[in-house]
Amino acid sequence: MEADAKHDFQASAADELPFCKNSVLKILSVEDDPNWYLAEQDGRKGLVPCNYISFRPNPWYMQACRRNTAEECLLETDPYTGLPVQPDGAFVVRRSESNGPGFSLSVKDGQKVQHFKVLQDEMGKYFVWLRKFDSINQLIDYHRRTSISRDGFLLLVDRQPSRMISMGRGDQQSQMVQRVIARFDFNASEPEELSFHRGDVIEVLGQEDENWWRGRISNTGSTGLFPANYVDTLPPIMPNAAHRPTN
Repeated sequence: MEADAKHDFQASAADELPFCKNSVLKILSVEDDPNWYLAEQDGRKGLVPCNYISFRPNPWYMQACRRNTAEECLLETDPYTGLPVQPDGAFVVRRSESNGPGFSLSVKDGQKVQHFKVLQDEMGKYFVWLRKFDSINQLIDYHRRTSISRDGFLLLVDRQPSRMISMGRGDQQSQMVQRVIARFDFNASEPEELSFHRGDVIEVLGQEDENWWRGRISNTGSTGLFPANYVDTLPPIMPNAAHRPTN
């Protein structure tokens, strides 16, 4: 992912990456520490403080999203009409679940989802096929104009808002279960807080303020407060679907 530097940063340790205000960094990982990200600039890699940078808008990135969750988001159907919500080419970029660190690109194609491994060469350039790019943002922009699929013509397009949120059908809307997925592990430091692991799905019960939400972990039933910047949103579902037993 690409981020803009908000301030100058002078490294104070060997594993940190110095940079200048208004420069652009490639963010390689945000998983190990929510306060420090692994970044690259001009071939140099190191840790950078998260409060010194600002991510460029990329609503298509869902860091902790698993393959099956990406498919669920992209194959969402309108609960009232049964029609697909997302157009062909709607996509999600997520952390890869296999073959070590990296990214995967999940794209809606008719009634299925195609998954593409985003590869990176020794120079740090990203590619799916032969053409290489300095950043994933550039790769995405290119495949908005050139087919991502070799089996047909499939251009990347932005995902549409969840139909369950936007239709606003009175009581039916308010009964939908709002969900998020954890981007990082979170260890509670107060009795009222909710501990969870990266990838956990949490039902949102309310918002104490813009920074702290109240939720319930779907597969354990544990409830408590959690930091909103530790999660990504998922499409809402009907209440009975939220409590189906998992295998």
